[in-house]
Amino acid sequence: MTAIGFCTRYYSHEATYAALILANWAAAQHHDVSFFSATRKFAGIDSRWDPVVRASRGKPFTTWADAQDVVVWTHCPHIEQLEWCRNEGKHTVLFSLWHEFEPWQRDTFRAADVVLSPSEIAAHMLQSRWQVGRSIPLWLDPGLPLFNKHEERTAPKLLLPLWDGAARRIEMTMLELLDRMLELHDVGLTVTYSSSTLAGHAYERIKTLRRKYGPRVQSLAGTPWRDRPLVYQTHDLTLWPAHAESTCLTPLISLAMGTPLICFAVPPMHEILNQGNSYLVPCGVDYTPAGAAVCHPDYSRFEETLHEGLKNETGLRMLQQCTGDGFAVRRGLFSEILTRVFC
Repeated sequence: MTAIGFCTRYYSHEATYAALILANWAAAQHHDVSFFSATRKFAGIDSRWDPVVRASRGKPFTTWADAQDVVVWTHCPHIEQLEWCRNEGKHTVLFSLWHEFEPWQRDTFRAADVVLSPSEIAAHMLQSRWQVGRSIPLWLDPGLPLFNKHEERTAPKLLLPLWDGAARRIEMTMLELLDRMLELHDVGLTVTYSSSTLAGHAYERIKTLRRKYGPRVQSLAGTPWRDRPLVYQTHDLTLWPAHAESTCLTPLISLAMGTPLICFAVPPMHEILNQGNSYLVPCGVDYTPAGAAVCHPDYSRFEETLHEGLKNETGLRMLQQCTGDGFAVRRGLFSEILTRVFC
């Protein structure tokens, strides 16, 4: 049994959710798992790991890390912290979020024993531009049973998930677009959000849609992480017009729940989405100074693609039957890579 410690900024954030997925896998393999908050305080997220999280105000990092065989960060730590772990014989692993890369972090990434990147393109960037020797692509496995929708004849239900930081990646243009879709098509719409991250003008626009379309438009606030897969499962199409993507957790969970997506084809979306399981909207792509991809969103093409998809309900049902394709391979690679890295 290996003692594996996860150091993360423990709050509702995709880096924390990635840590939970890695920790759940490690626990299932009977490893000893613990968590350390990278901040002096942490916010419980209603997960099984909340009671065991330790924060720096109660215990120094070095005291906690001394009990670990493997230390995993889902953020870039201070290089002195990482080097202390290596000097003490700890195996050091960074799980990298592509859009948090900063050029000054290069030496830290190169000092880690292993860097796990949740996409091939991010791993390649670290290898080619930053000369990170052990940069390994790791497609996350949400650990969910795959769900297949049965054919339904009711009006399709659309889901716009704006939990946590997702709202900051999406423009108000999307809500204007959905207003037009609701005028043209007999569809339902659910907008999910976290009240602390949804801007006031967006909140007011959602309320306007609810008044205009009545029960066809629903809003859902504050859903815990563990309950979110069920929300995807009960909808027919996930709207994910994100301008940038790191972990692909939203697409992966939606697909596992049998729900195709419509999204901009910004890297690394193409690594898990294709025309057989989702609607990919072409877009221009720029790269940040650190190498992360950011799209130039074309909402007119997004609207056209959504309109055509909603007109072809048979095509949408066919996509729903293919959302599980490739999951078995990704799940096997996920387990194989973590076995090598952690054991």
